[in-house]
Amino acid sequence: MGRDAEARVERFWEILKSSVKARPGEILSKPELRPAAVLVPFFDKEGAPYLLLTKRSEGVQRHQGEIAFPGGCWESSDADLFETALRECREEIGLERNAVTLIGRLDDHETVTGFSVAPFVSIISYPYPFRLDFREITELIEVPFSFLMNPENCRLRTMLFRGTERTVRSYLYNGNDIWGATAEMIYRLVARVQECSGKRDARGMG
Repeated sequence: MGRDAEARVERFWEILKSSVKARPGEILSKPELRPAAVLVPFFDKEGAPYLLLTKRSEGVQRHQGEIAFPGGCWESSDADLFETALRECREEIGLERNAVTLIGRLDDHETVTGFSVAPFVSIISYPYPFRLDFREITELIEVPFSFLMNPENCRLRTMLFRGTERTVRSYLYNGNDIWGATAEMIYRLVARVQECSGKRDARGMG
């Protein structure tokens, strides 16, 4: 990787860290929601930032076949929600704690299925010897963040959920439909990064 590529990706990491740390993630206080957590795992691939997503198997209890961040429900043995995300990552894809560098927590996301999901933005080691639990995860999907930053790749569509029409965001990447809670968390993160990037450019740091 050349120096220009190194400089670009290092600048992106600085912007990402600034955007996440610009304000604390909003924590939902709704006792009726079940707590859950996901890792929002970035990595450097050939001098460009990527996000790692998973495709859920058809055998899981919820969200069969959907594209999602690695994560799951809080358990009483978890010290906190970040530990929930780490435990689920280890169980689902074999990602160990020492391969994860936490950047910060985004706003909690309330799902239509009754969960409060805490997203934890992190940078992970790459390449990495992932070990998938195929009972839960069928494959890993690597998405360049530049694709997600392009507004032309974010669309709105209407779907029927429990008898009610809902409008949801969606990103279609290489035949993979990223929608629902995952797409919404991505959209919010992109907005943060774009806002921070614009401010930095305005100060002559572009």
